[in-house]
Amino acid sequence: MSGLRRKIRRTFFMSMRSKLRSVQVWSSTPCRRRRTQRDIISHCIVLGACECYWAHGEERRKGFKFASRRLLSRCLEKLLEKGTEGADTNAVRAAEVYENAIDKNDVSAMVALGLLLEKGAEGVEKNAARAVELYECAIEVDQSVDAMYKLGNLMRDGSDRVEKDEARADKLYGRAIEKHDDAHSMFNLGNLLTYDAERIERNAARGIEKFERAIEKGNDVDSMVHLGLLLHKGVEGVEKNMVRAVKLYERAIAEGNDIDAMVHLGLLLQDGAEGVEKNGVRASELYEIAIDRRDDVHTLGNLGLLLHHDAEGVEKDEVRALELYERAIEKSRNGNAKLNLALPLKDGGDRERYAGCEAA
Repeated sequence: MSGLRRKIRRTFFMSMRSKLRSVQVWSSTPCRRRRTQRDIISHCIVLGACECYWAHGEERRKGFKFASRRLLSRCLEKLLEKGTEGADTNAVRAAEVYENAIDKNDVSAMVALGLLLEKGAEGVEKNAARAVELYECAIEVDQSVDAMYKLGNLMRDGSDRVEKDEARADKLYGRAIEKHDDAHSMFNLGNLLTYDAERIERNAARGIEKFERAIEKGNDVDSMVHLGLLLHKGVEGVEKNMVRAVKLYERAIAEGNDIDAMVHLGLLLQDGAEGVEKNGVRASELYEIAIDRRDDVHTLGNLGLLLHHDAEGVEKDEVRALELYERAIEKSRNGNAKLNLALPLKDGGDRERYAGCEAA
C-alpha cells in the first residue's frame, strides 16, 4: 500500500470514529441516522478517502455497512472527474462509472455524464447531442431539476449538433420553477426575458418578477445585480429607481462579495443620481477591491478618472491615473482609455508619449 493511500486510510478511519460517535449520541431516529450517514460520505469526499475505499476490494467494502454503495459510487465519480489532492482527474474512468450507474437508472449519473459530455474533458469527446438525451431521460425518470436547468442552458446557448432553442429553454426553466421552485432557473429565465432573445418576446416586467422571486426564494446574488442594473439603467416598461438599485448592489456585495455589484455601485456613486449622493471615496474603494480581484478594463478606467479629475474627497494622483489608463490600454486597446491617457499627458508636457497616444 502506498504511503499516500495509507495516510488517506488512517485519516478516513479516524474521521469515521468521530462521526460514528455522533451517530450513537444523537441519531436516535432513522431520518437522523440517514442524514448523518450522508455527512459521513461528504466527509469522505473532502478527504479523498473513497479512492482508498474503492481500492481495497470487495471483502473490505462489506465492512462499511453504515454506508450505501450508491453514495460511495458517487464519491468515486466526483473524485475521478474533479480530482483531489494526491489523485489526478480521470475523466475517461469517470465516464465509465457514470455509464455503469446509468444502467441502473441512476438519475444523478445521467446529469453528471450529460455535463461531462456537454463540456468535454481530456479523453472524453464533446457530445452535446448525447448530453441532451441524458438530460431528457433524467427529466422523464425523476423530474430532475438539475437536468431541467442544464438542458435549459444548453437550449438557450446551443452547441455542436444542438440547435439553439430559446422557446424550449423558456419552458424548461418554467418547469423547473413550477416543480421545484428553483432559484437558478428563475434567474436564467429572468435574464432571457429582459434581454434580446431571438425566438421569445421580450418581457422586462415578467423578467423582473423572476428576479424578485429568486432573491426572495434563494437570496440569489446574480438576480440582485441584474435587477439593480435594470433599475439603474432602465428598460422599456421599467421605471428607473436609483435608490433601490443602490440597495440591491449593497446587498449583493454584503451577501456575495460580487464584483459586478461593486463596479455598478461605484459608477452610481461616482456620478450621483436622483436620490443618490456622489461619493467618490466609496466609489474609489469599490473600484480598488474590484481591480484587485478582477483586472477589469472599465474599472481601471473609472478609477483613473476619479484620480485624474480630483473627485471630491479623493486625492488627485495623476501618476497612478496614468498607470491605470496604460493598464487598460494594454488589456484591451480601448479607445476611451487612450483618450483619457492622452489628456493629462498633453497638459503635463510629455509630448512624445502624447504623440504616441494620438497615433494609436
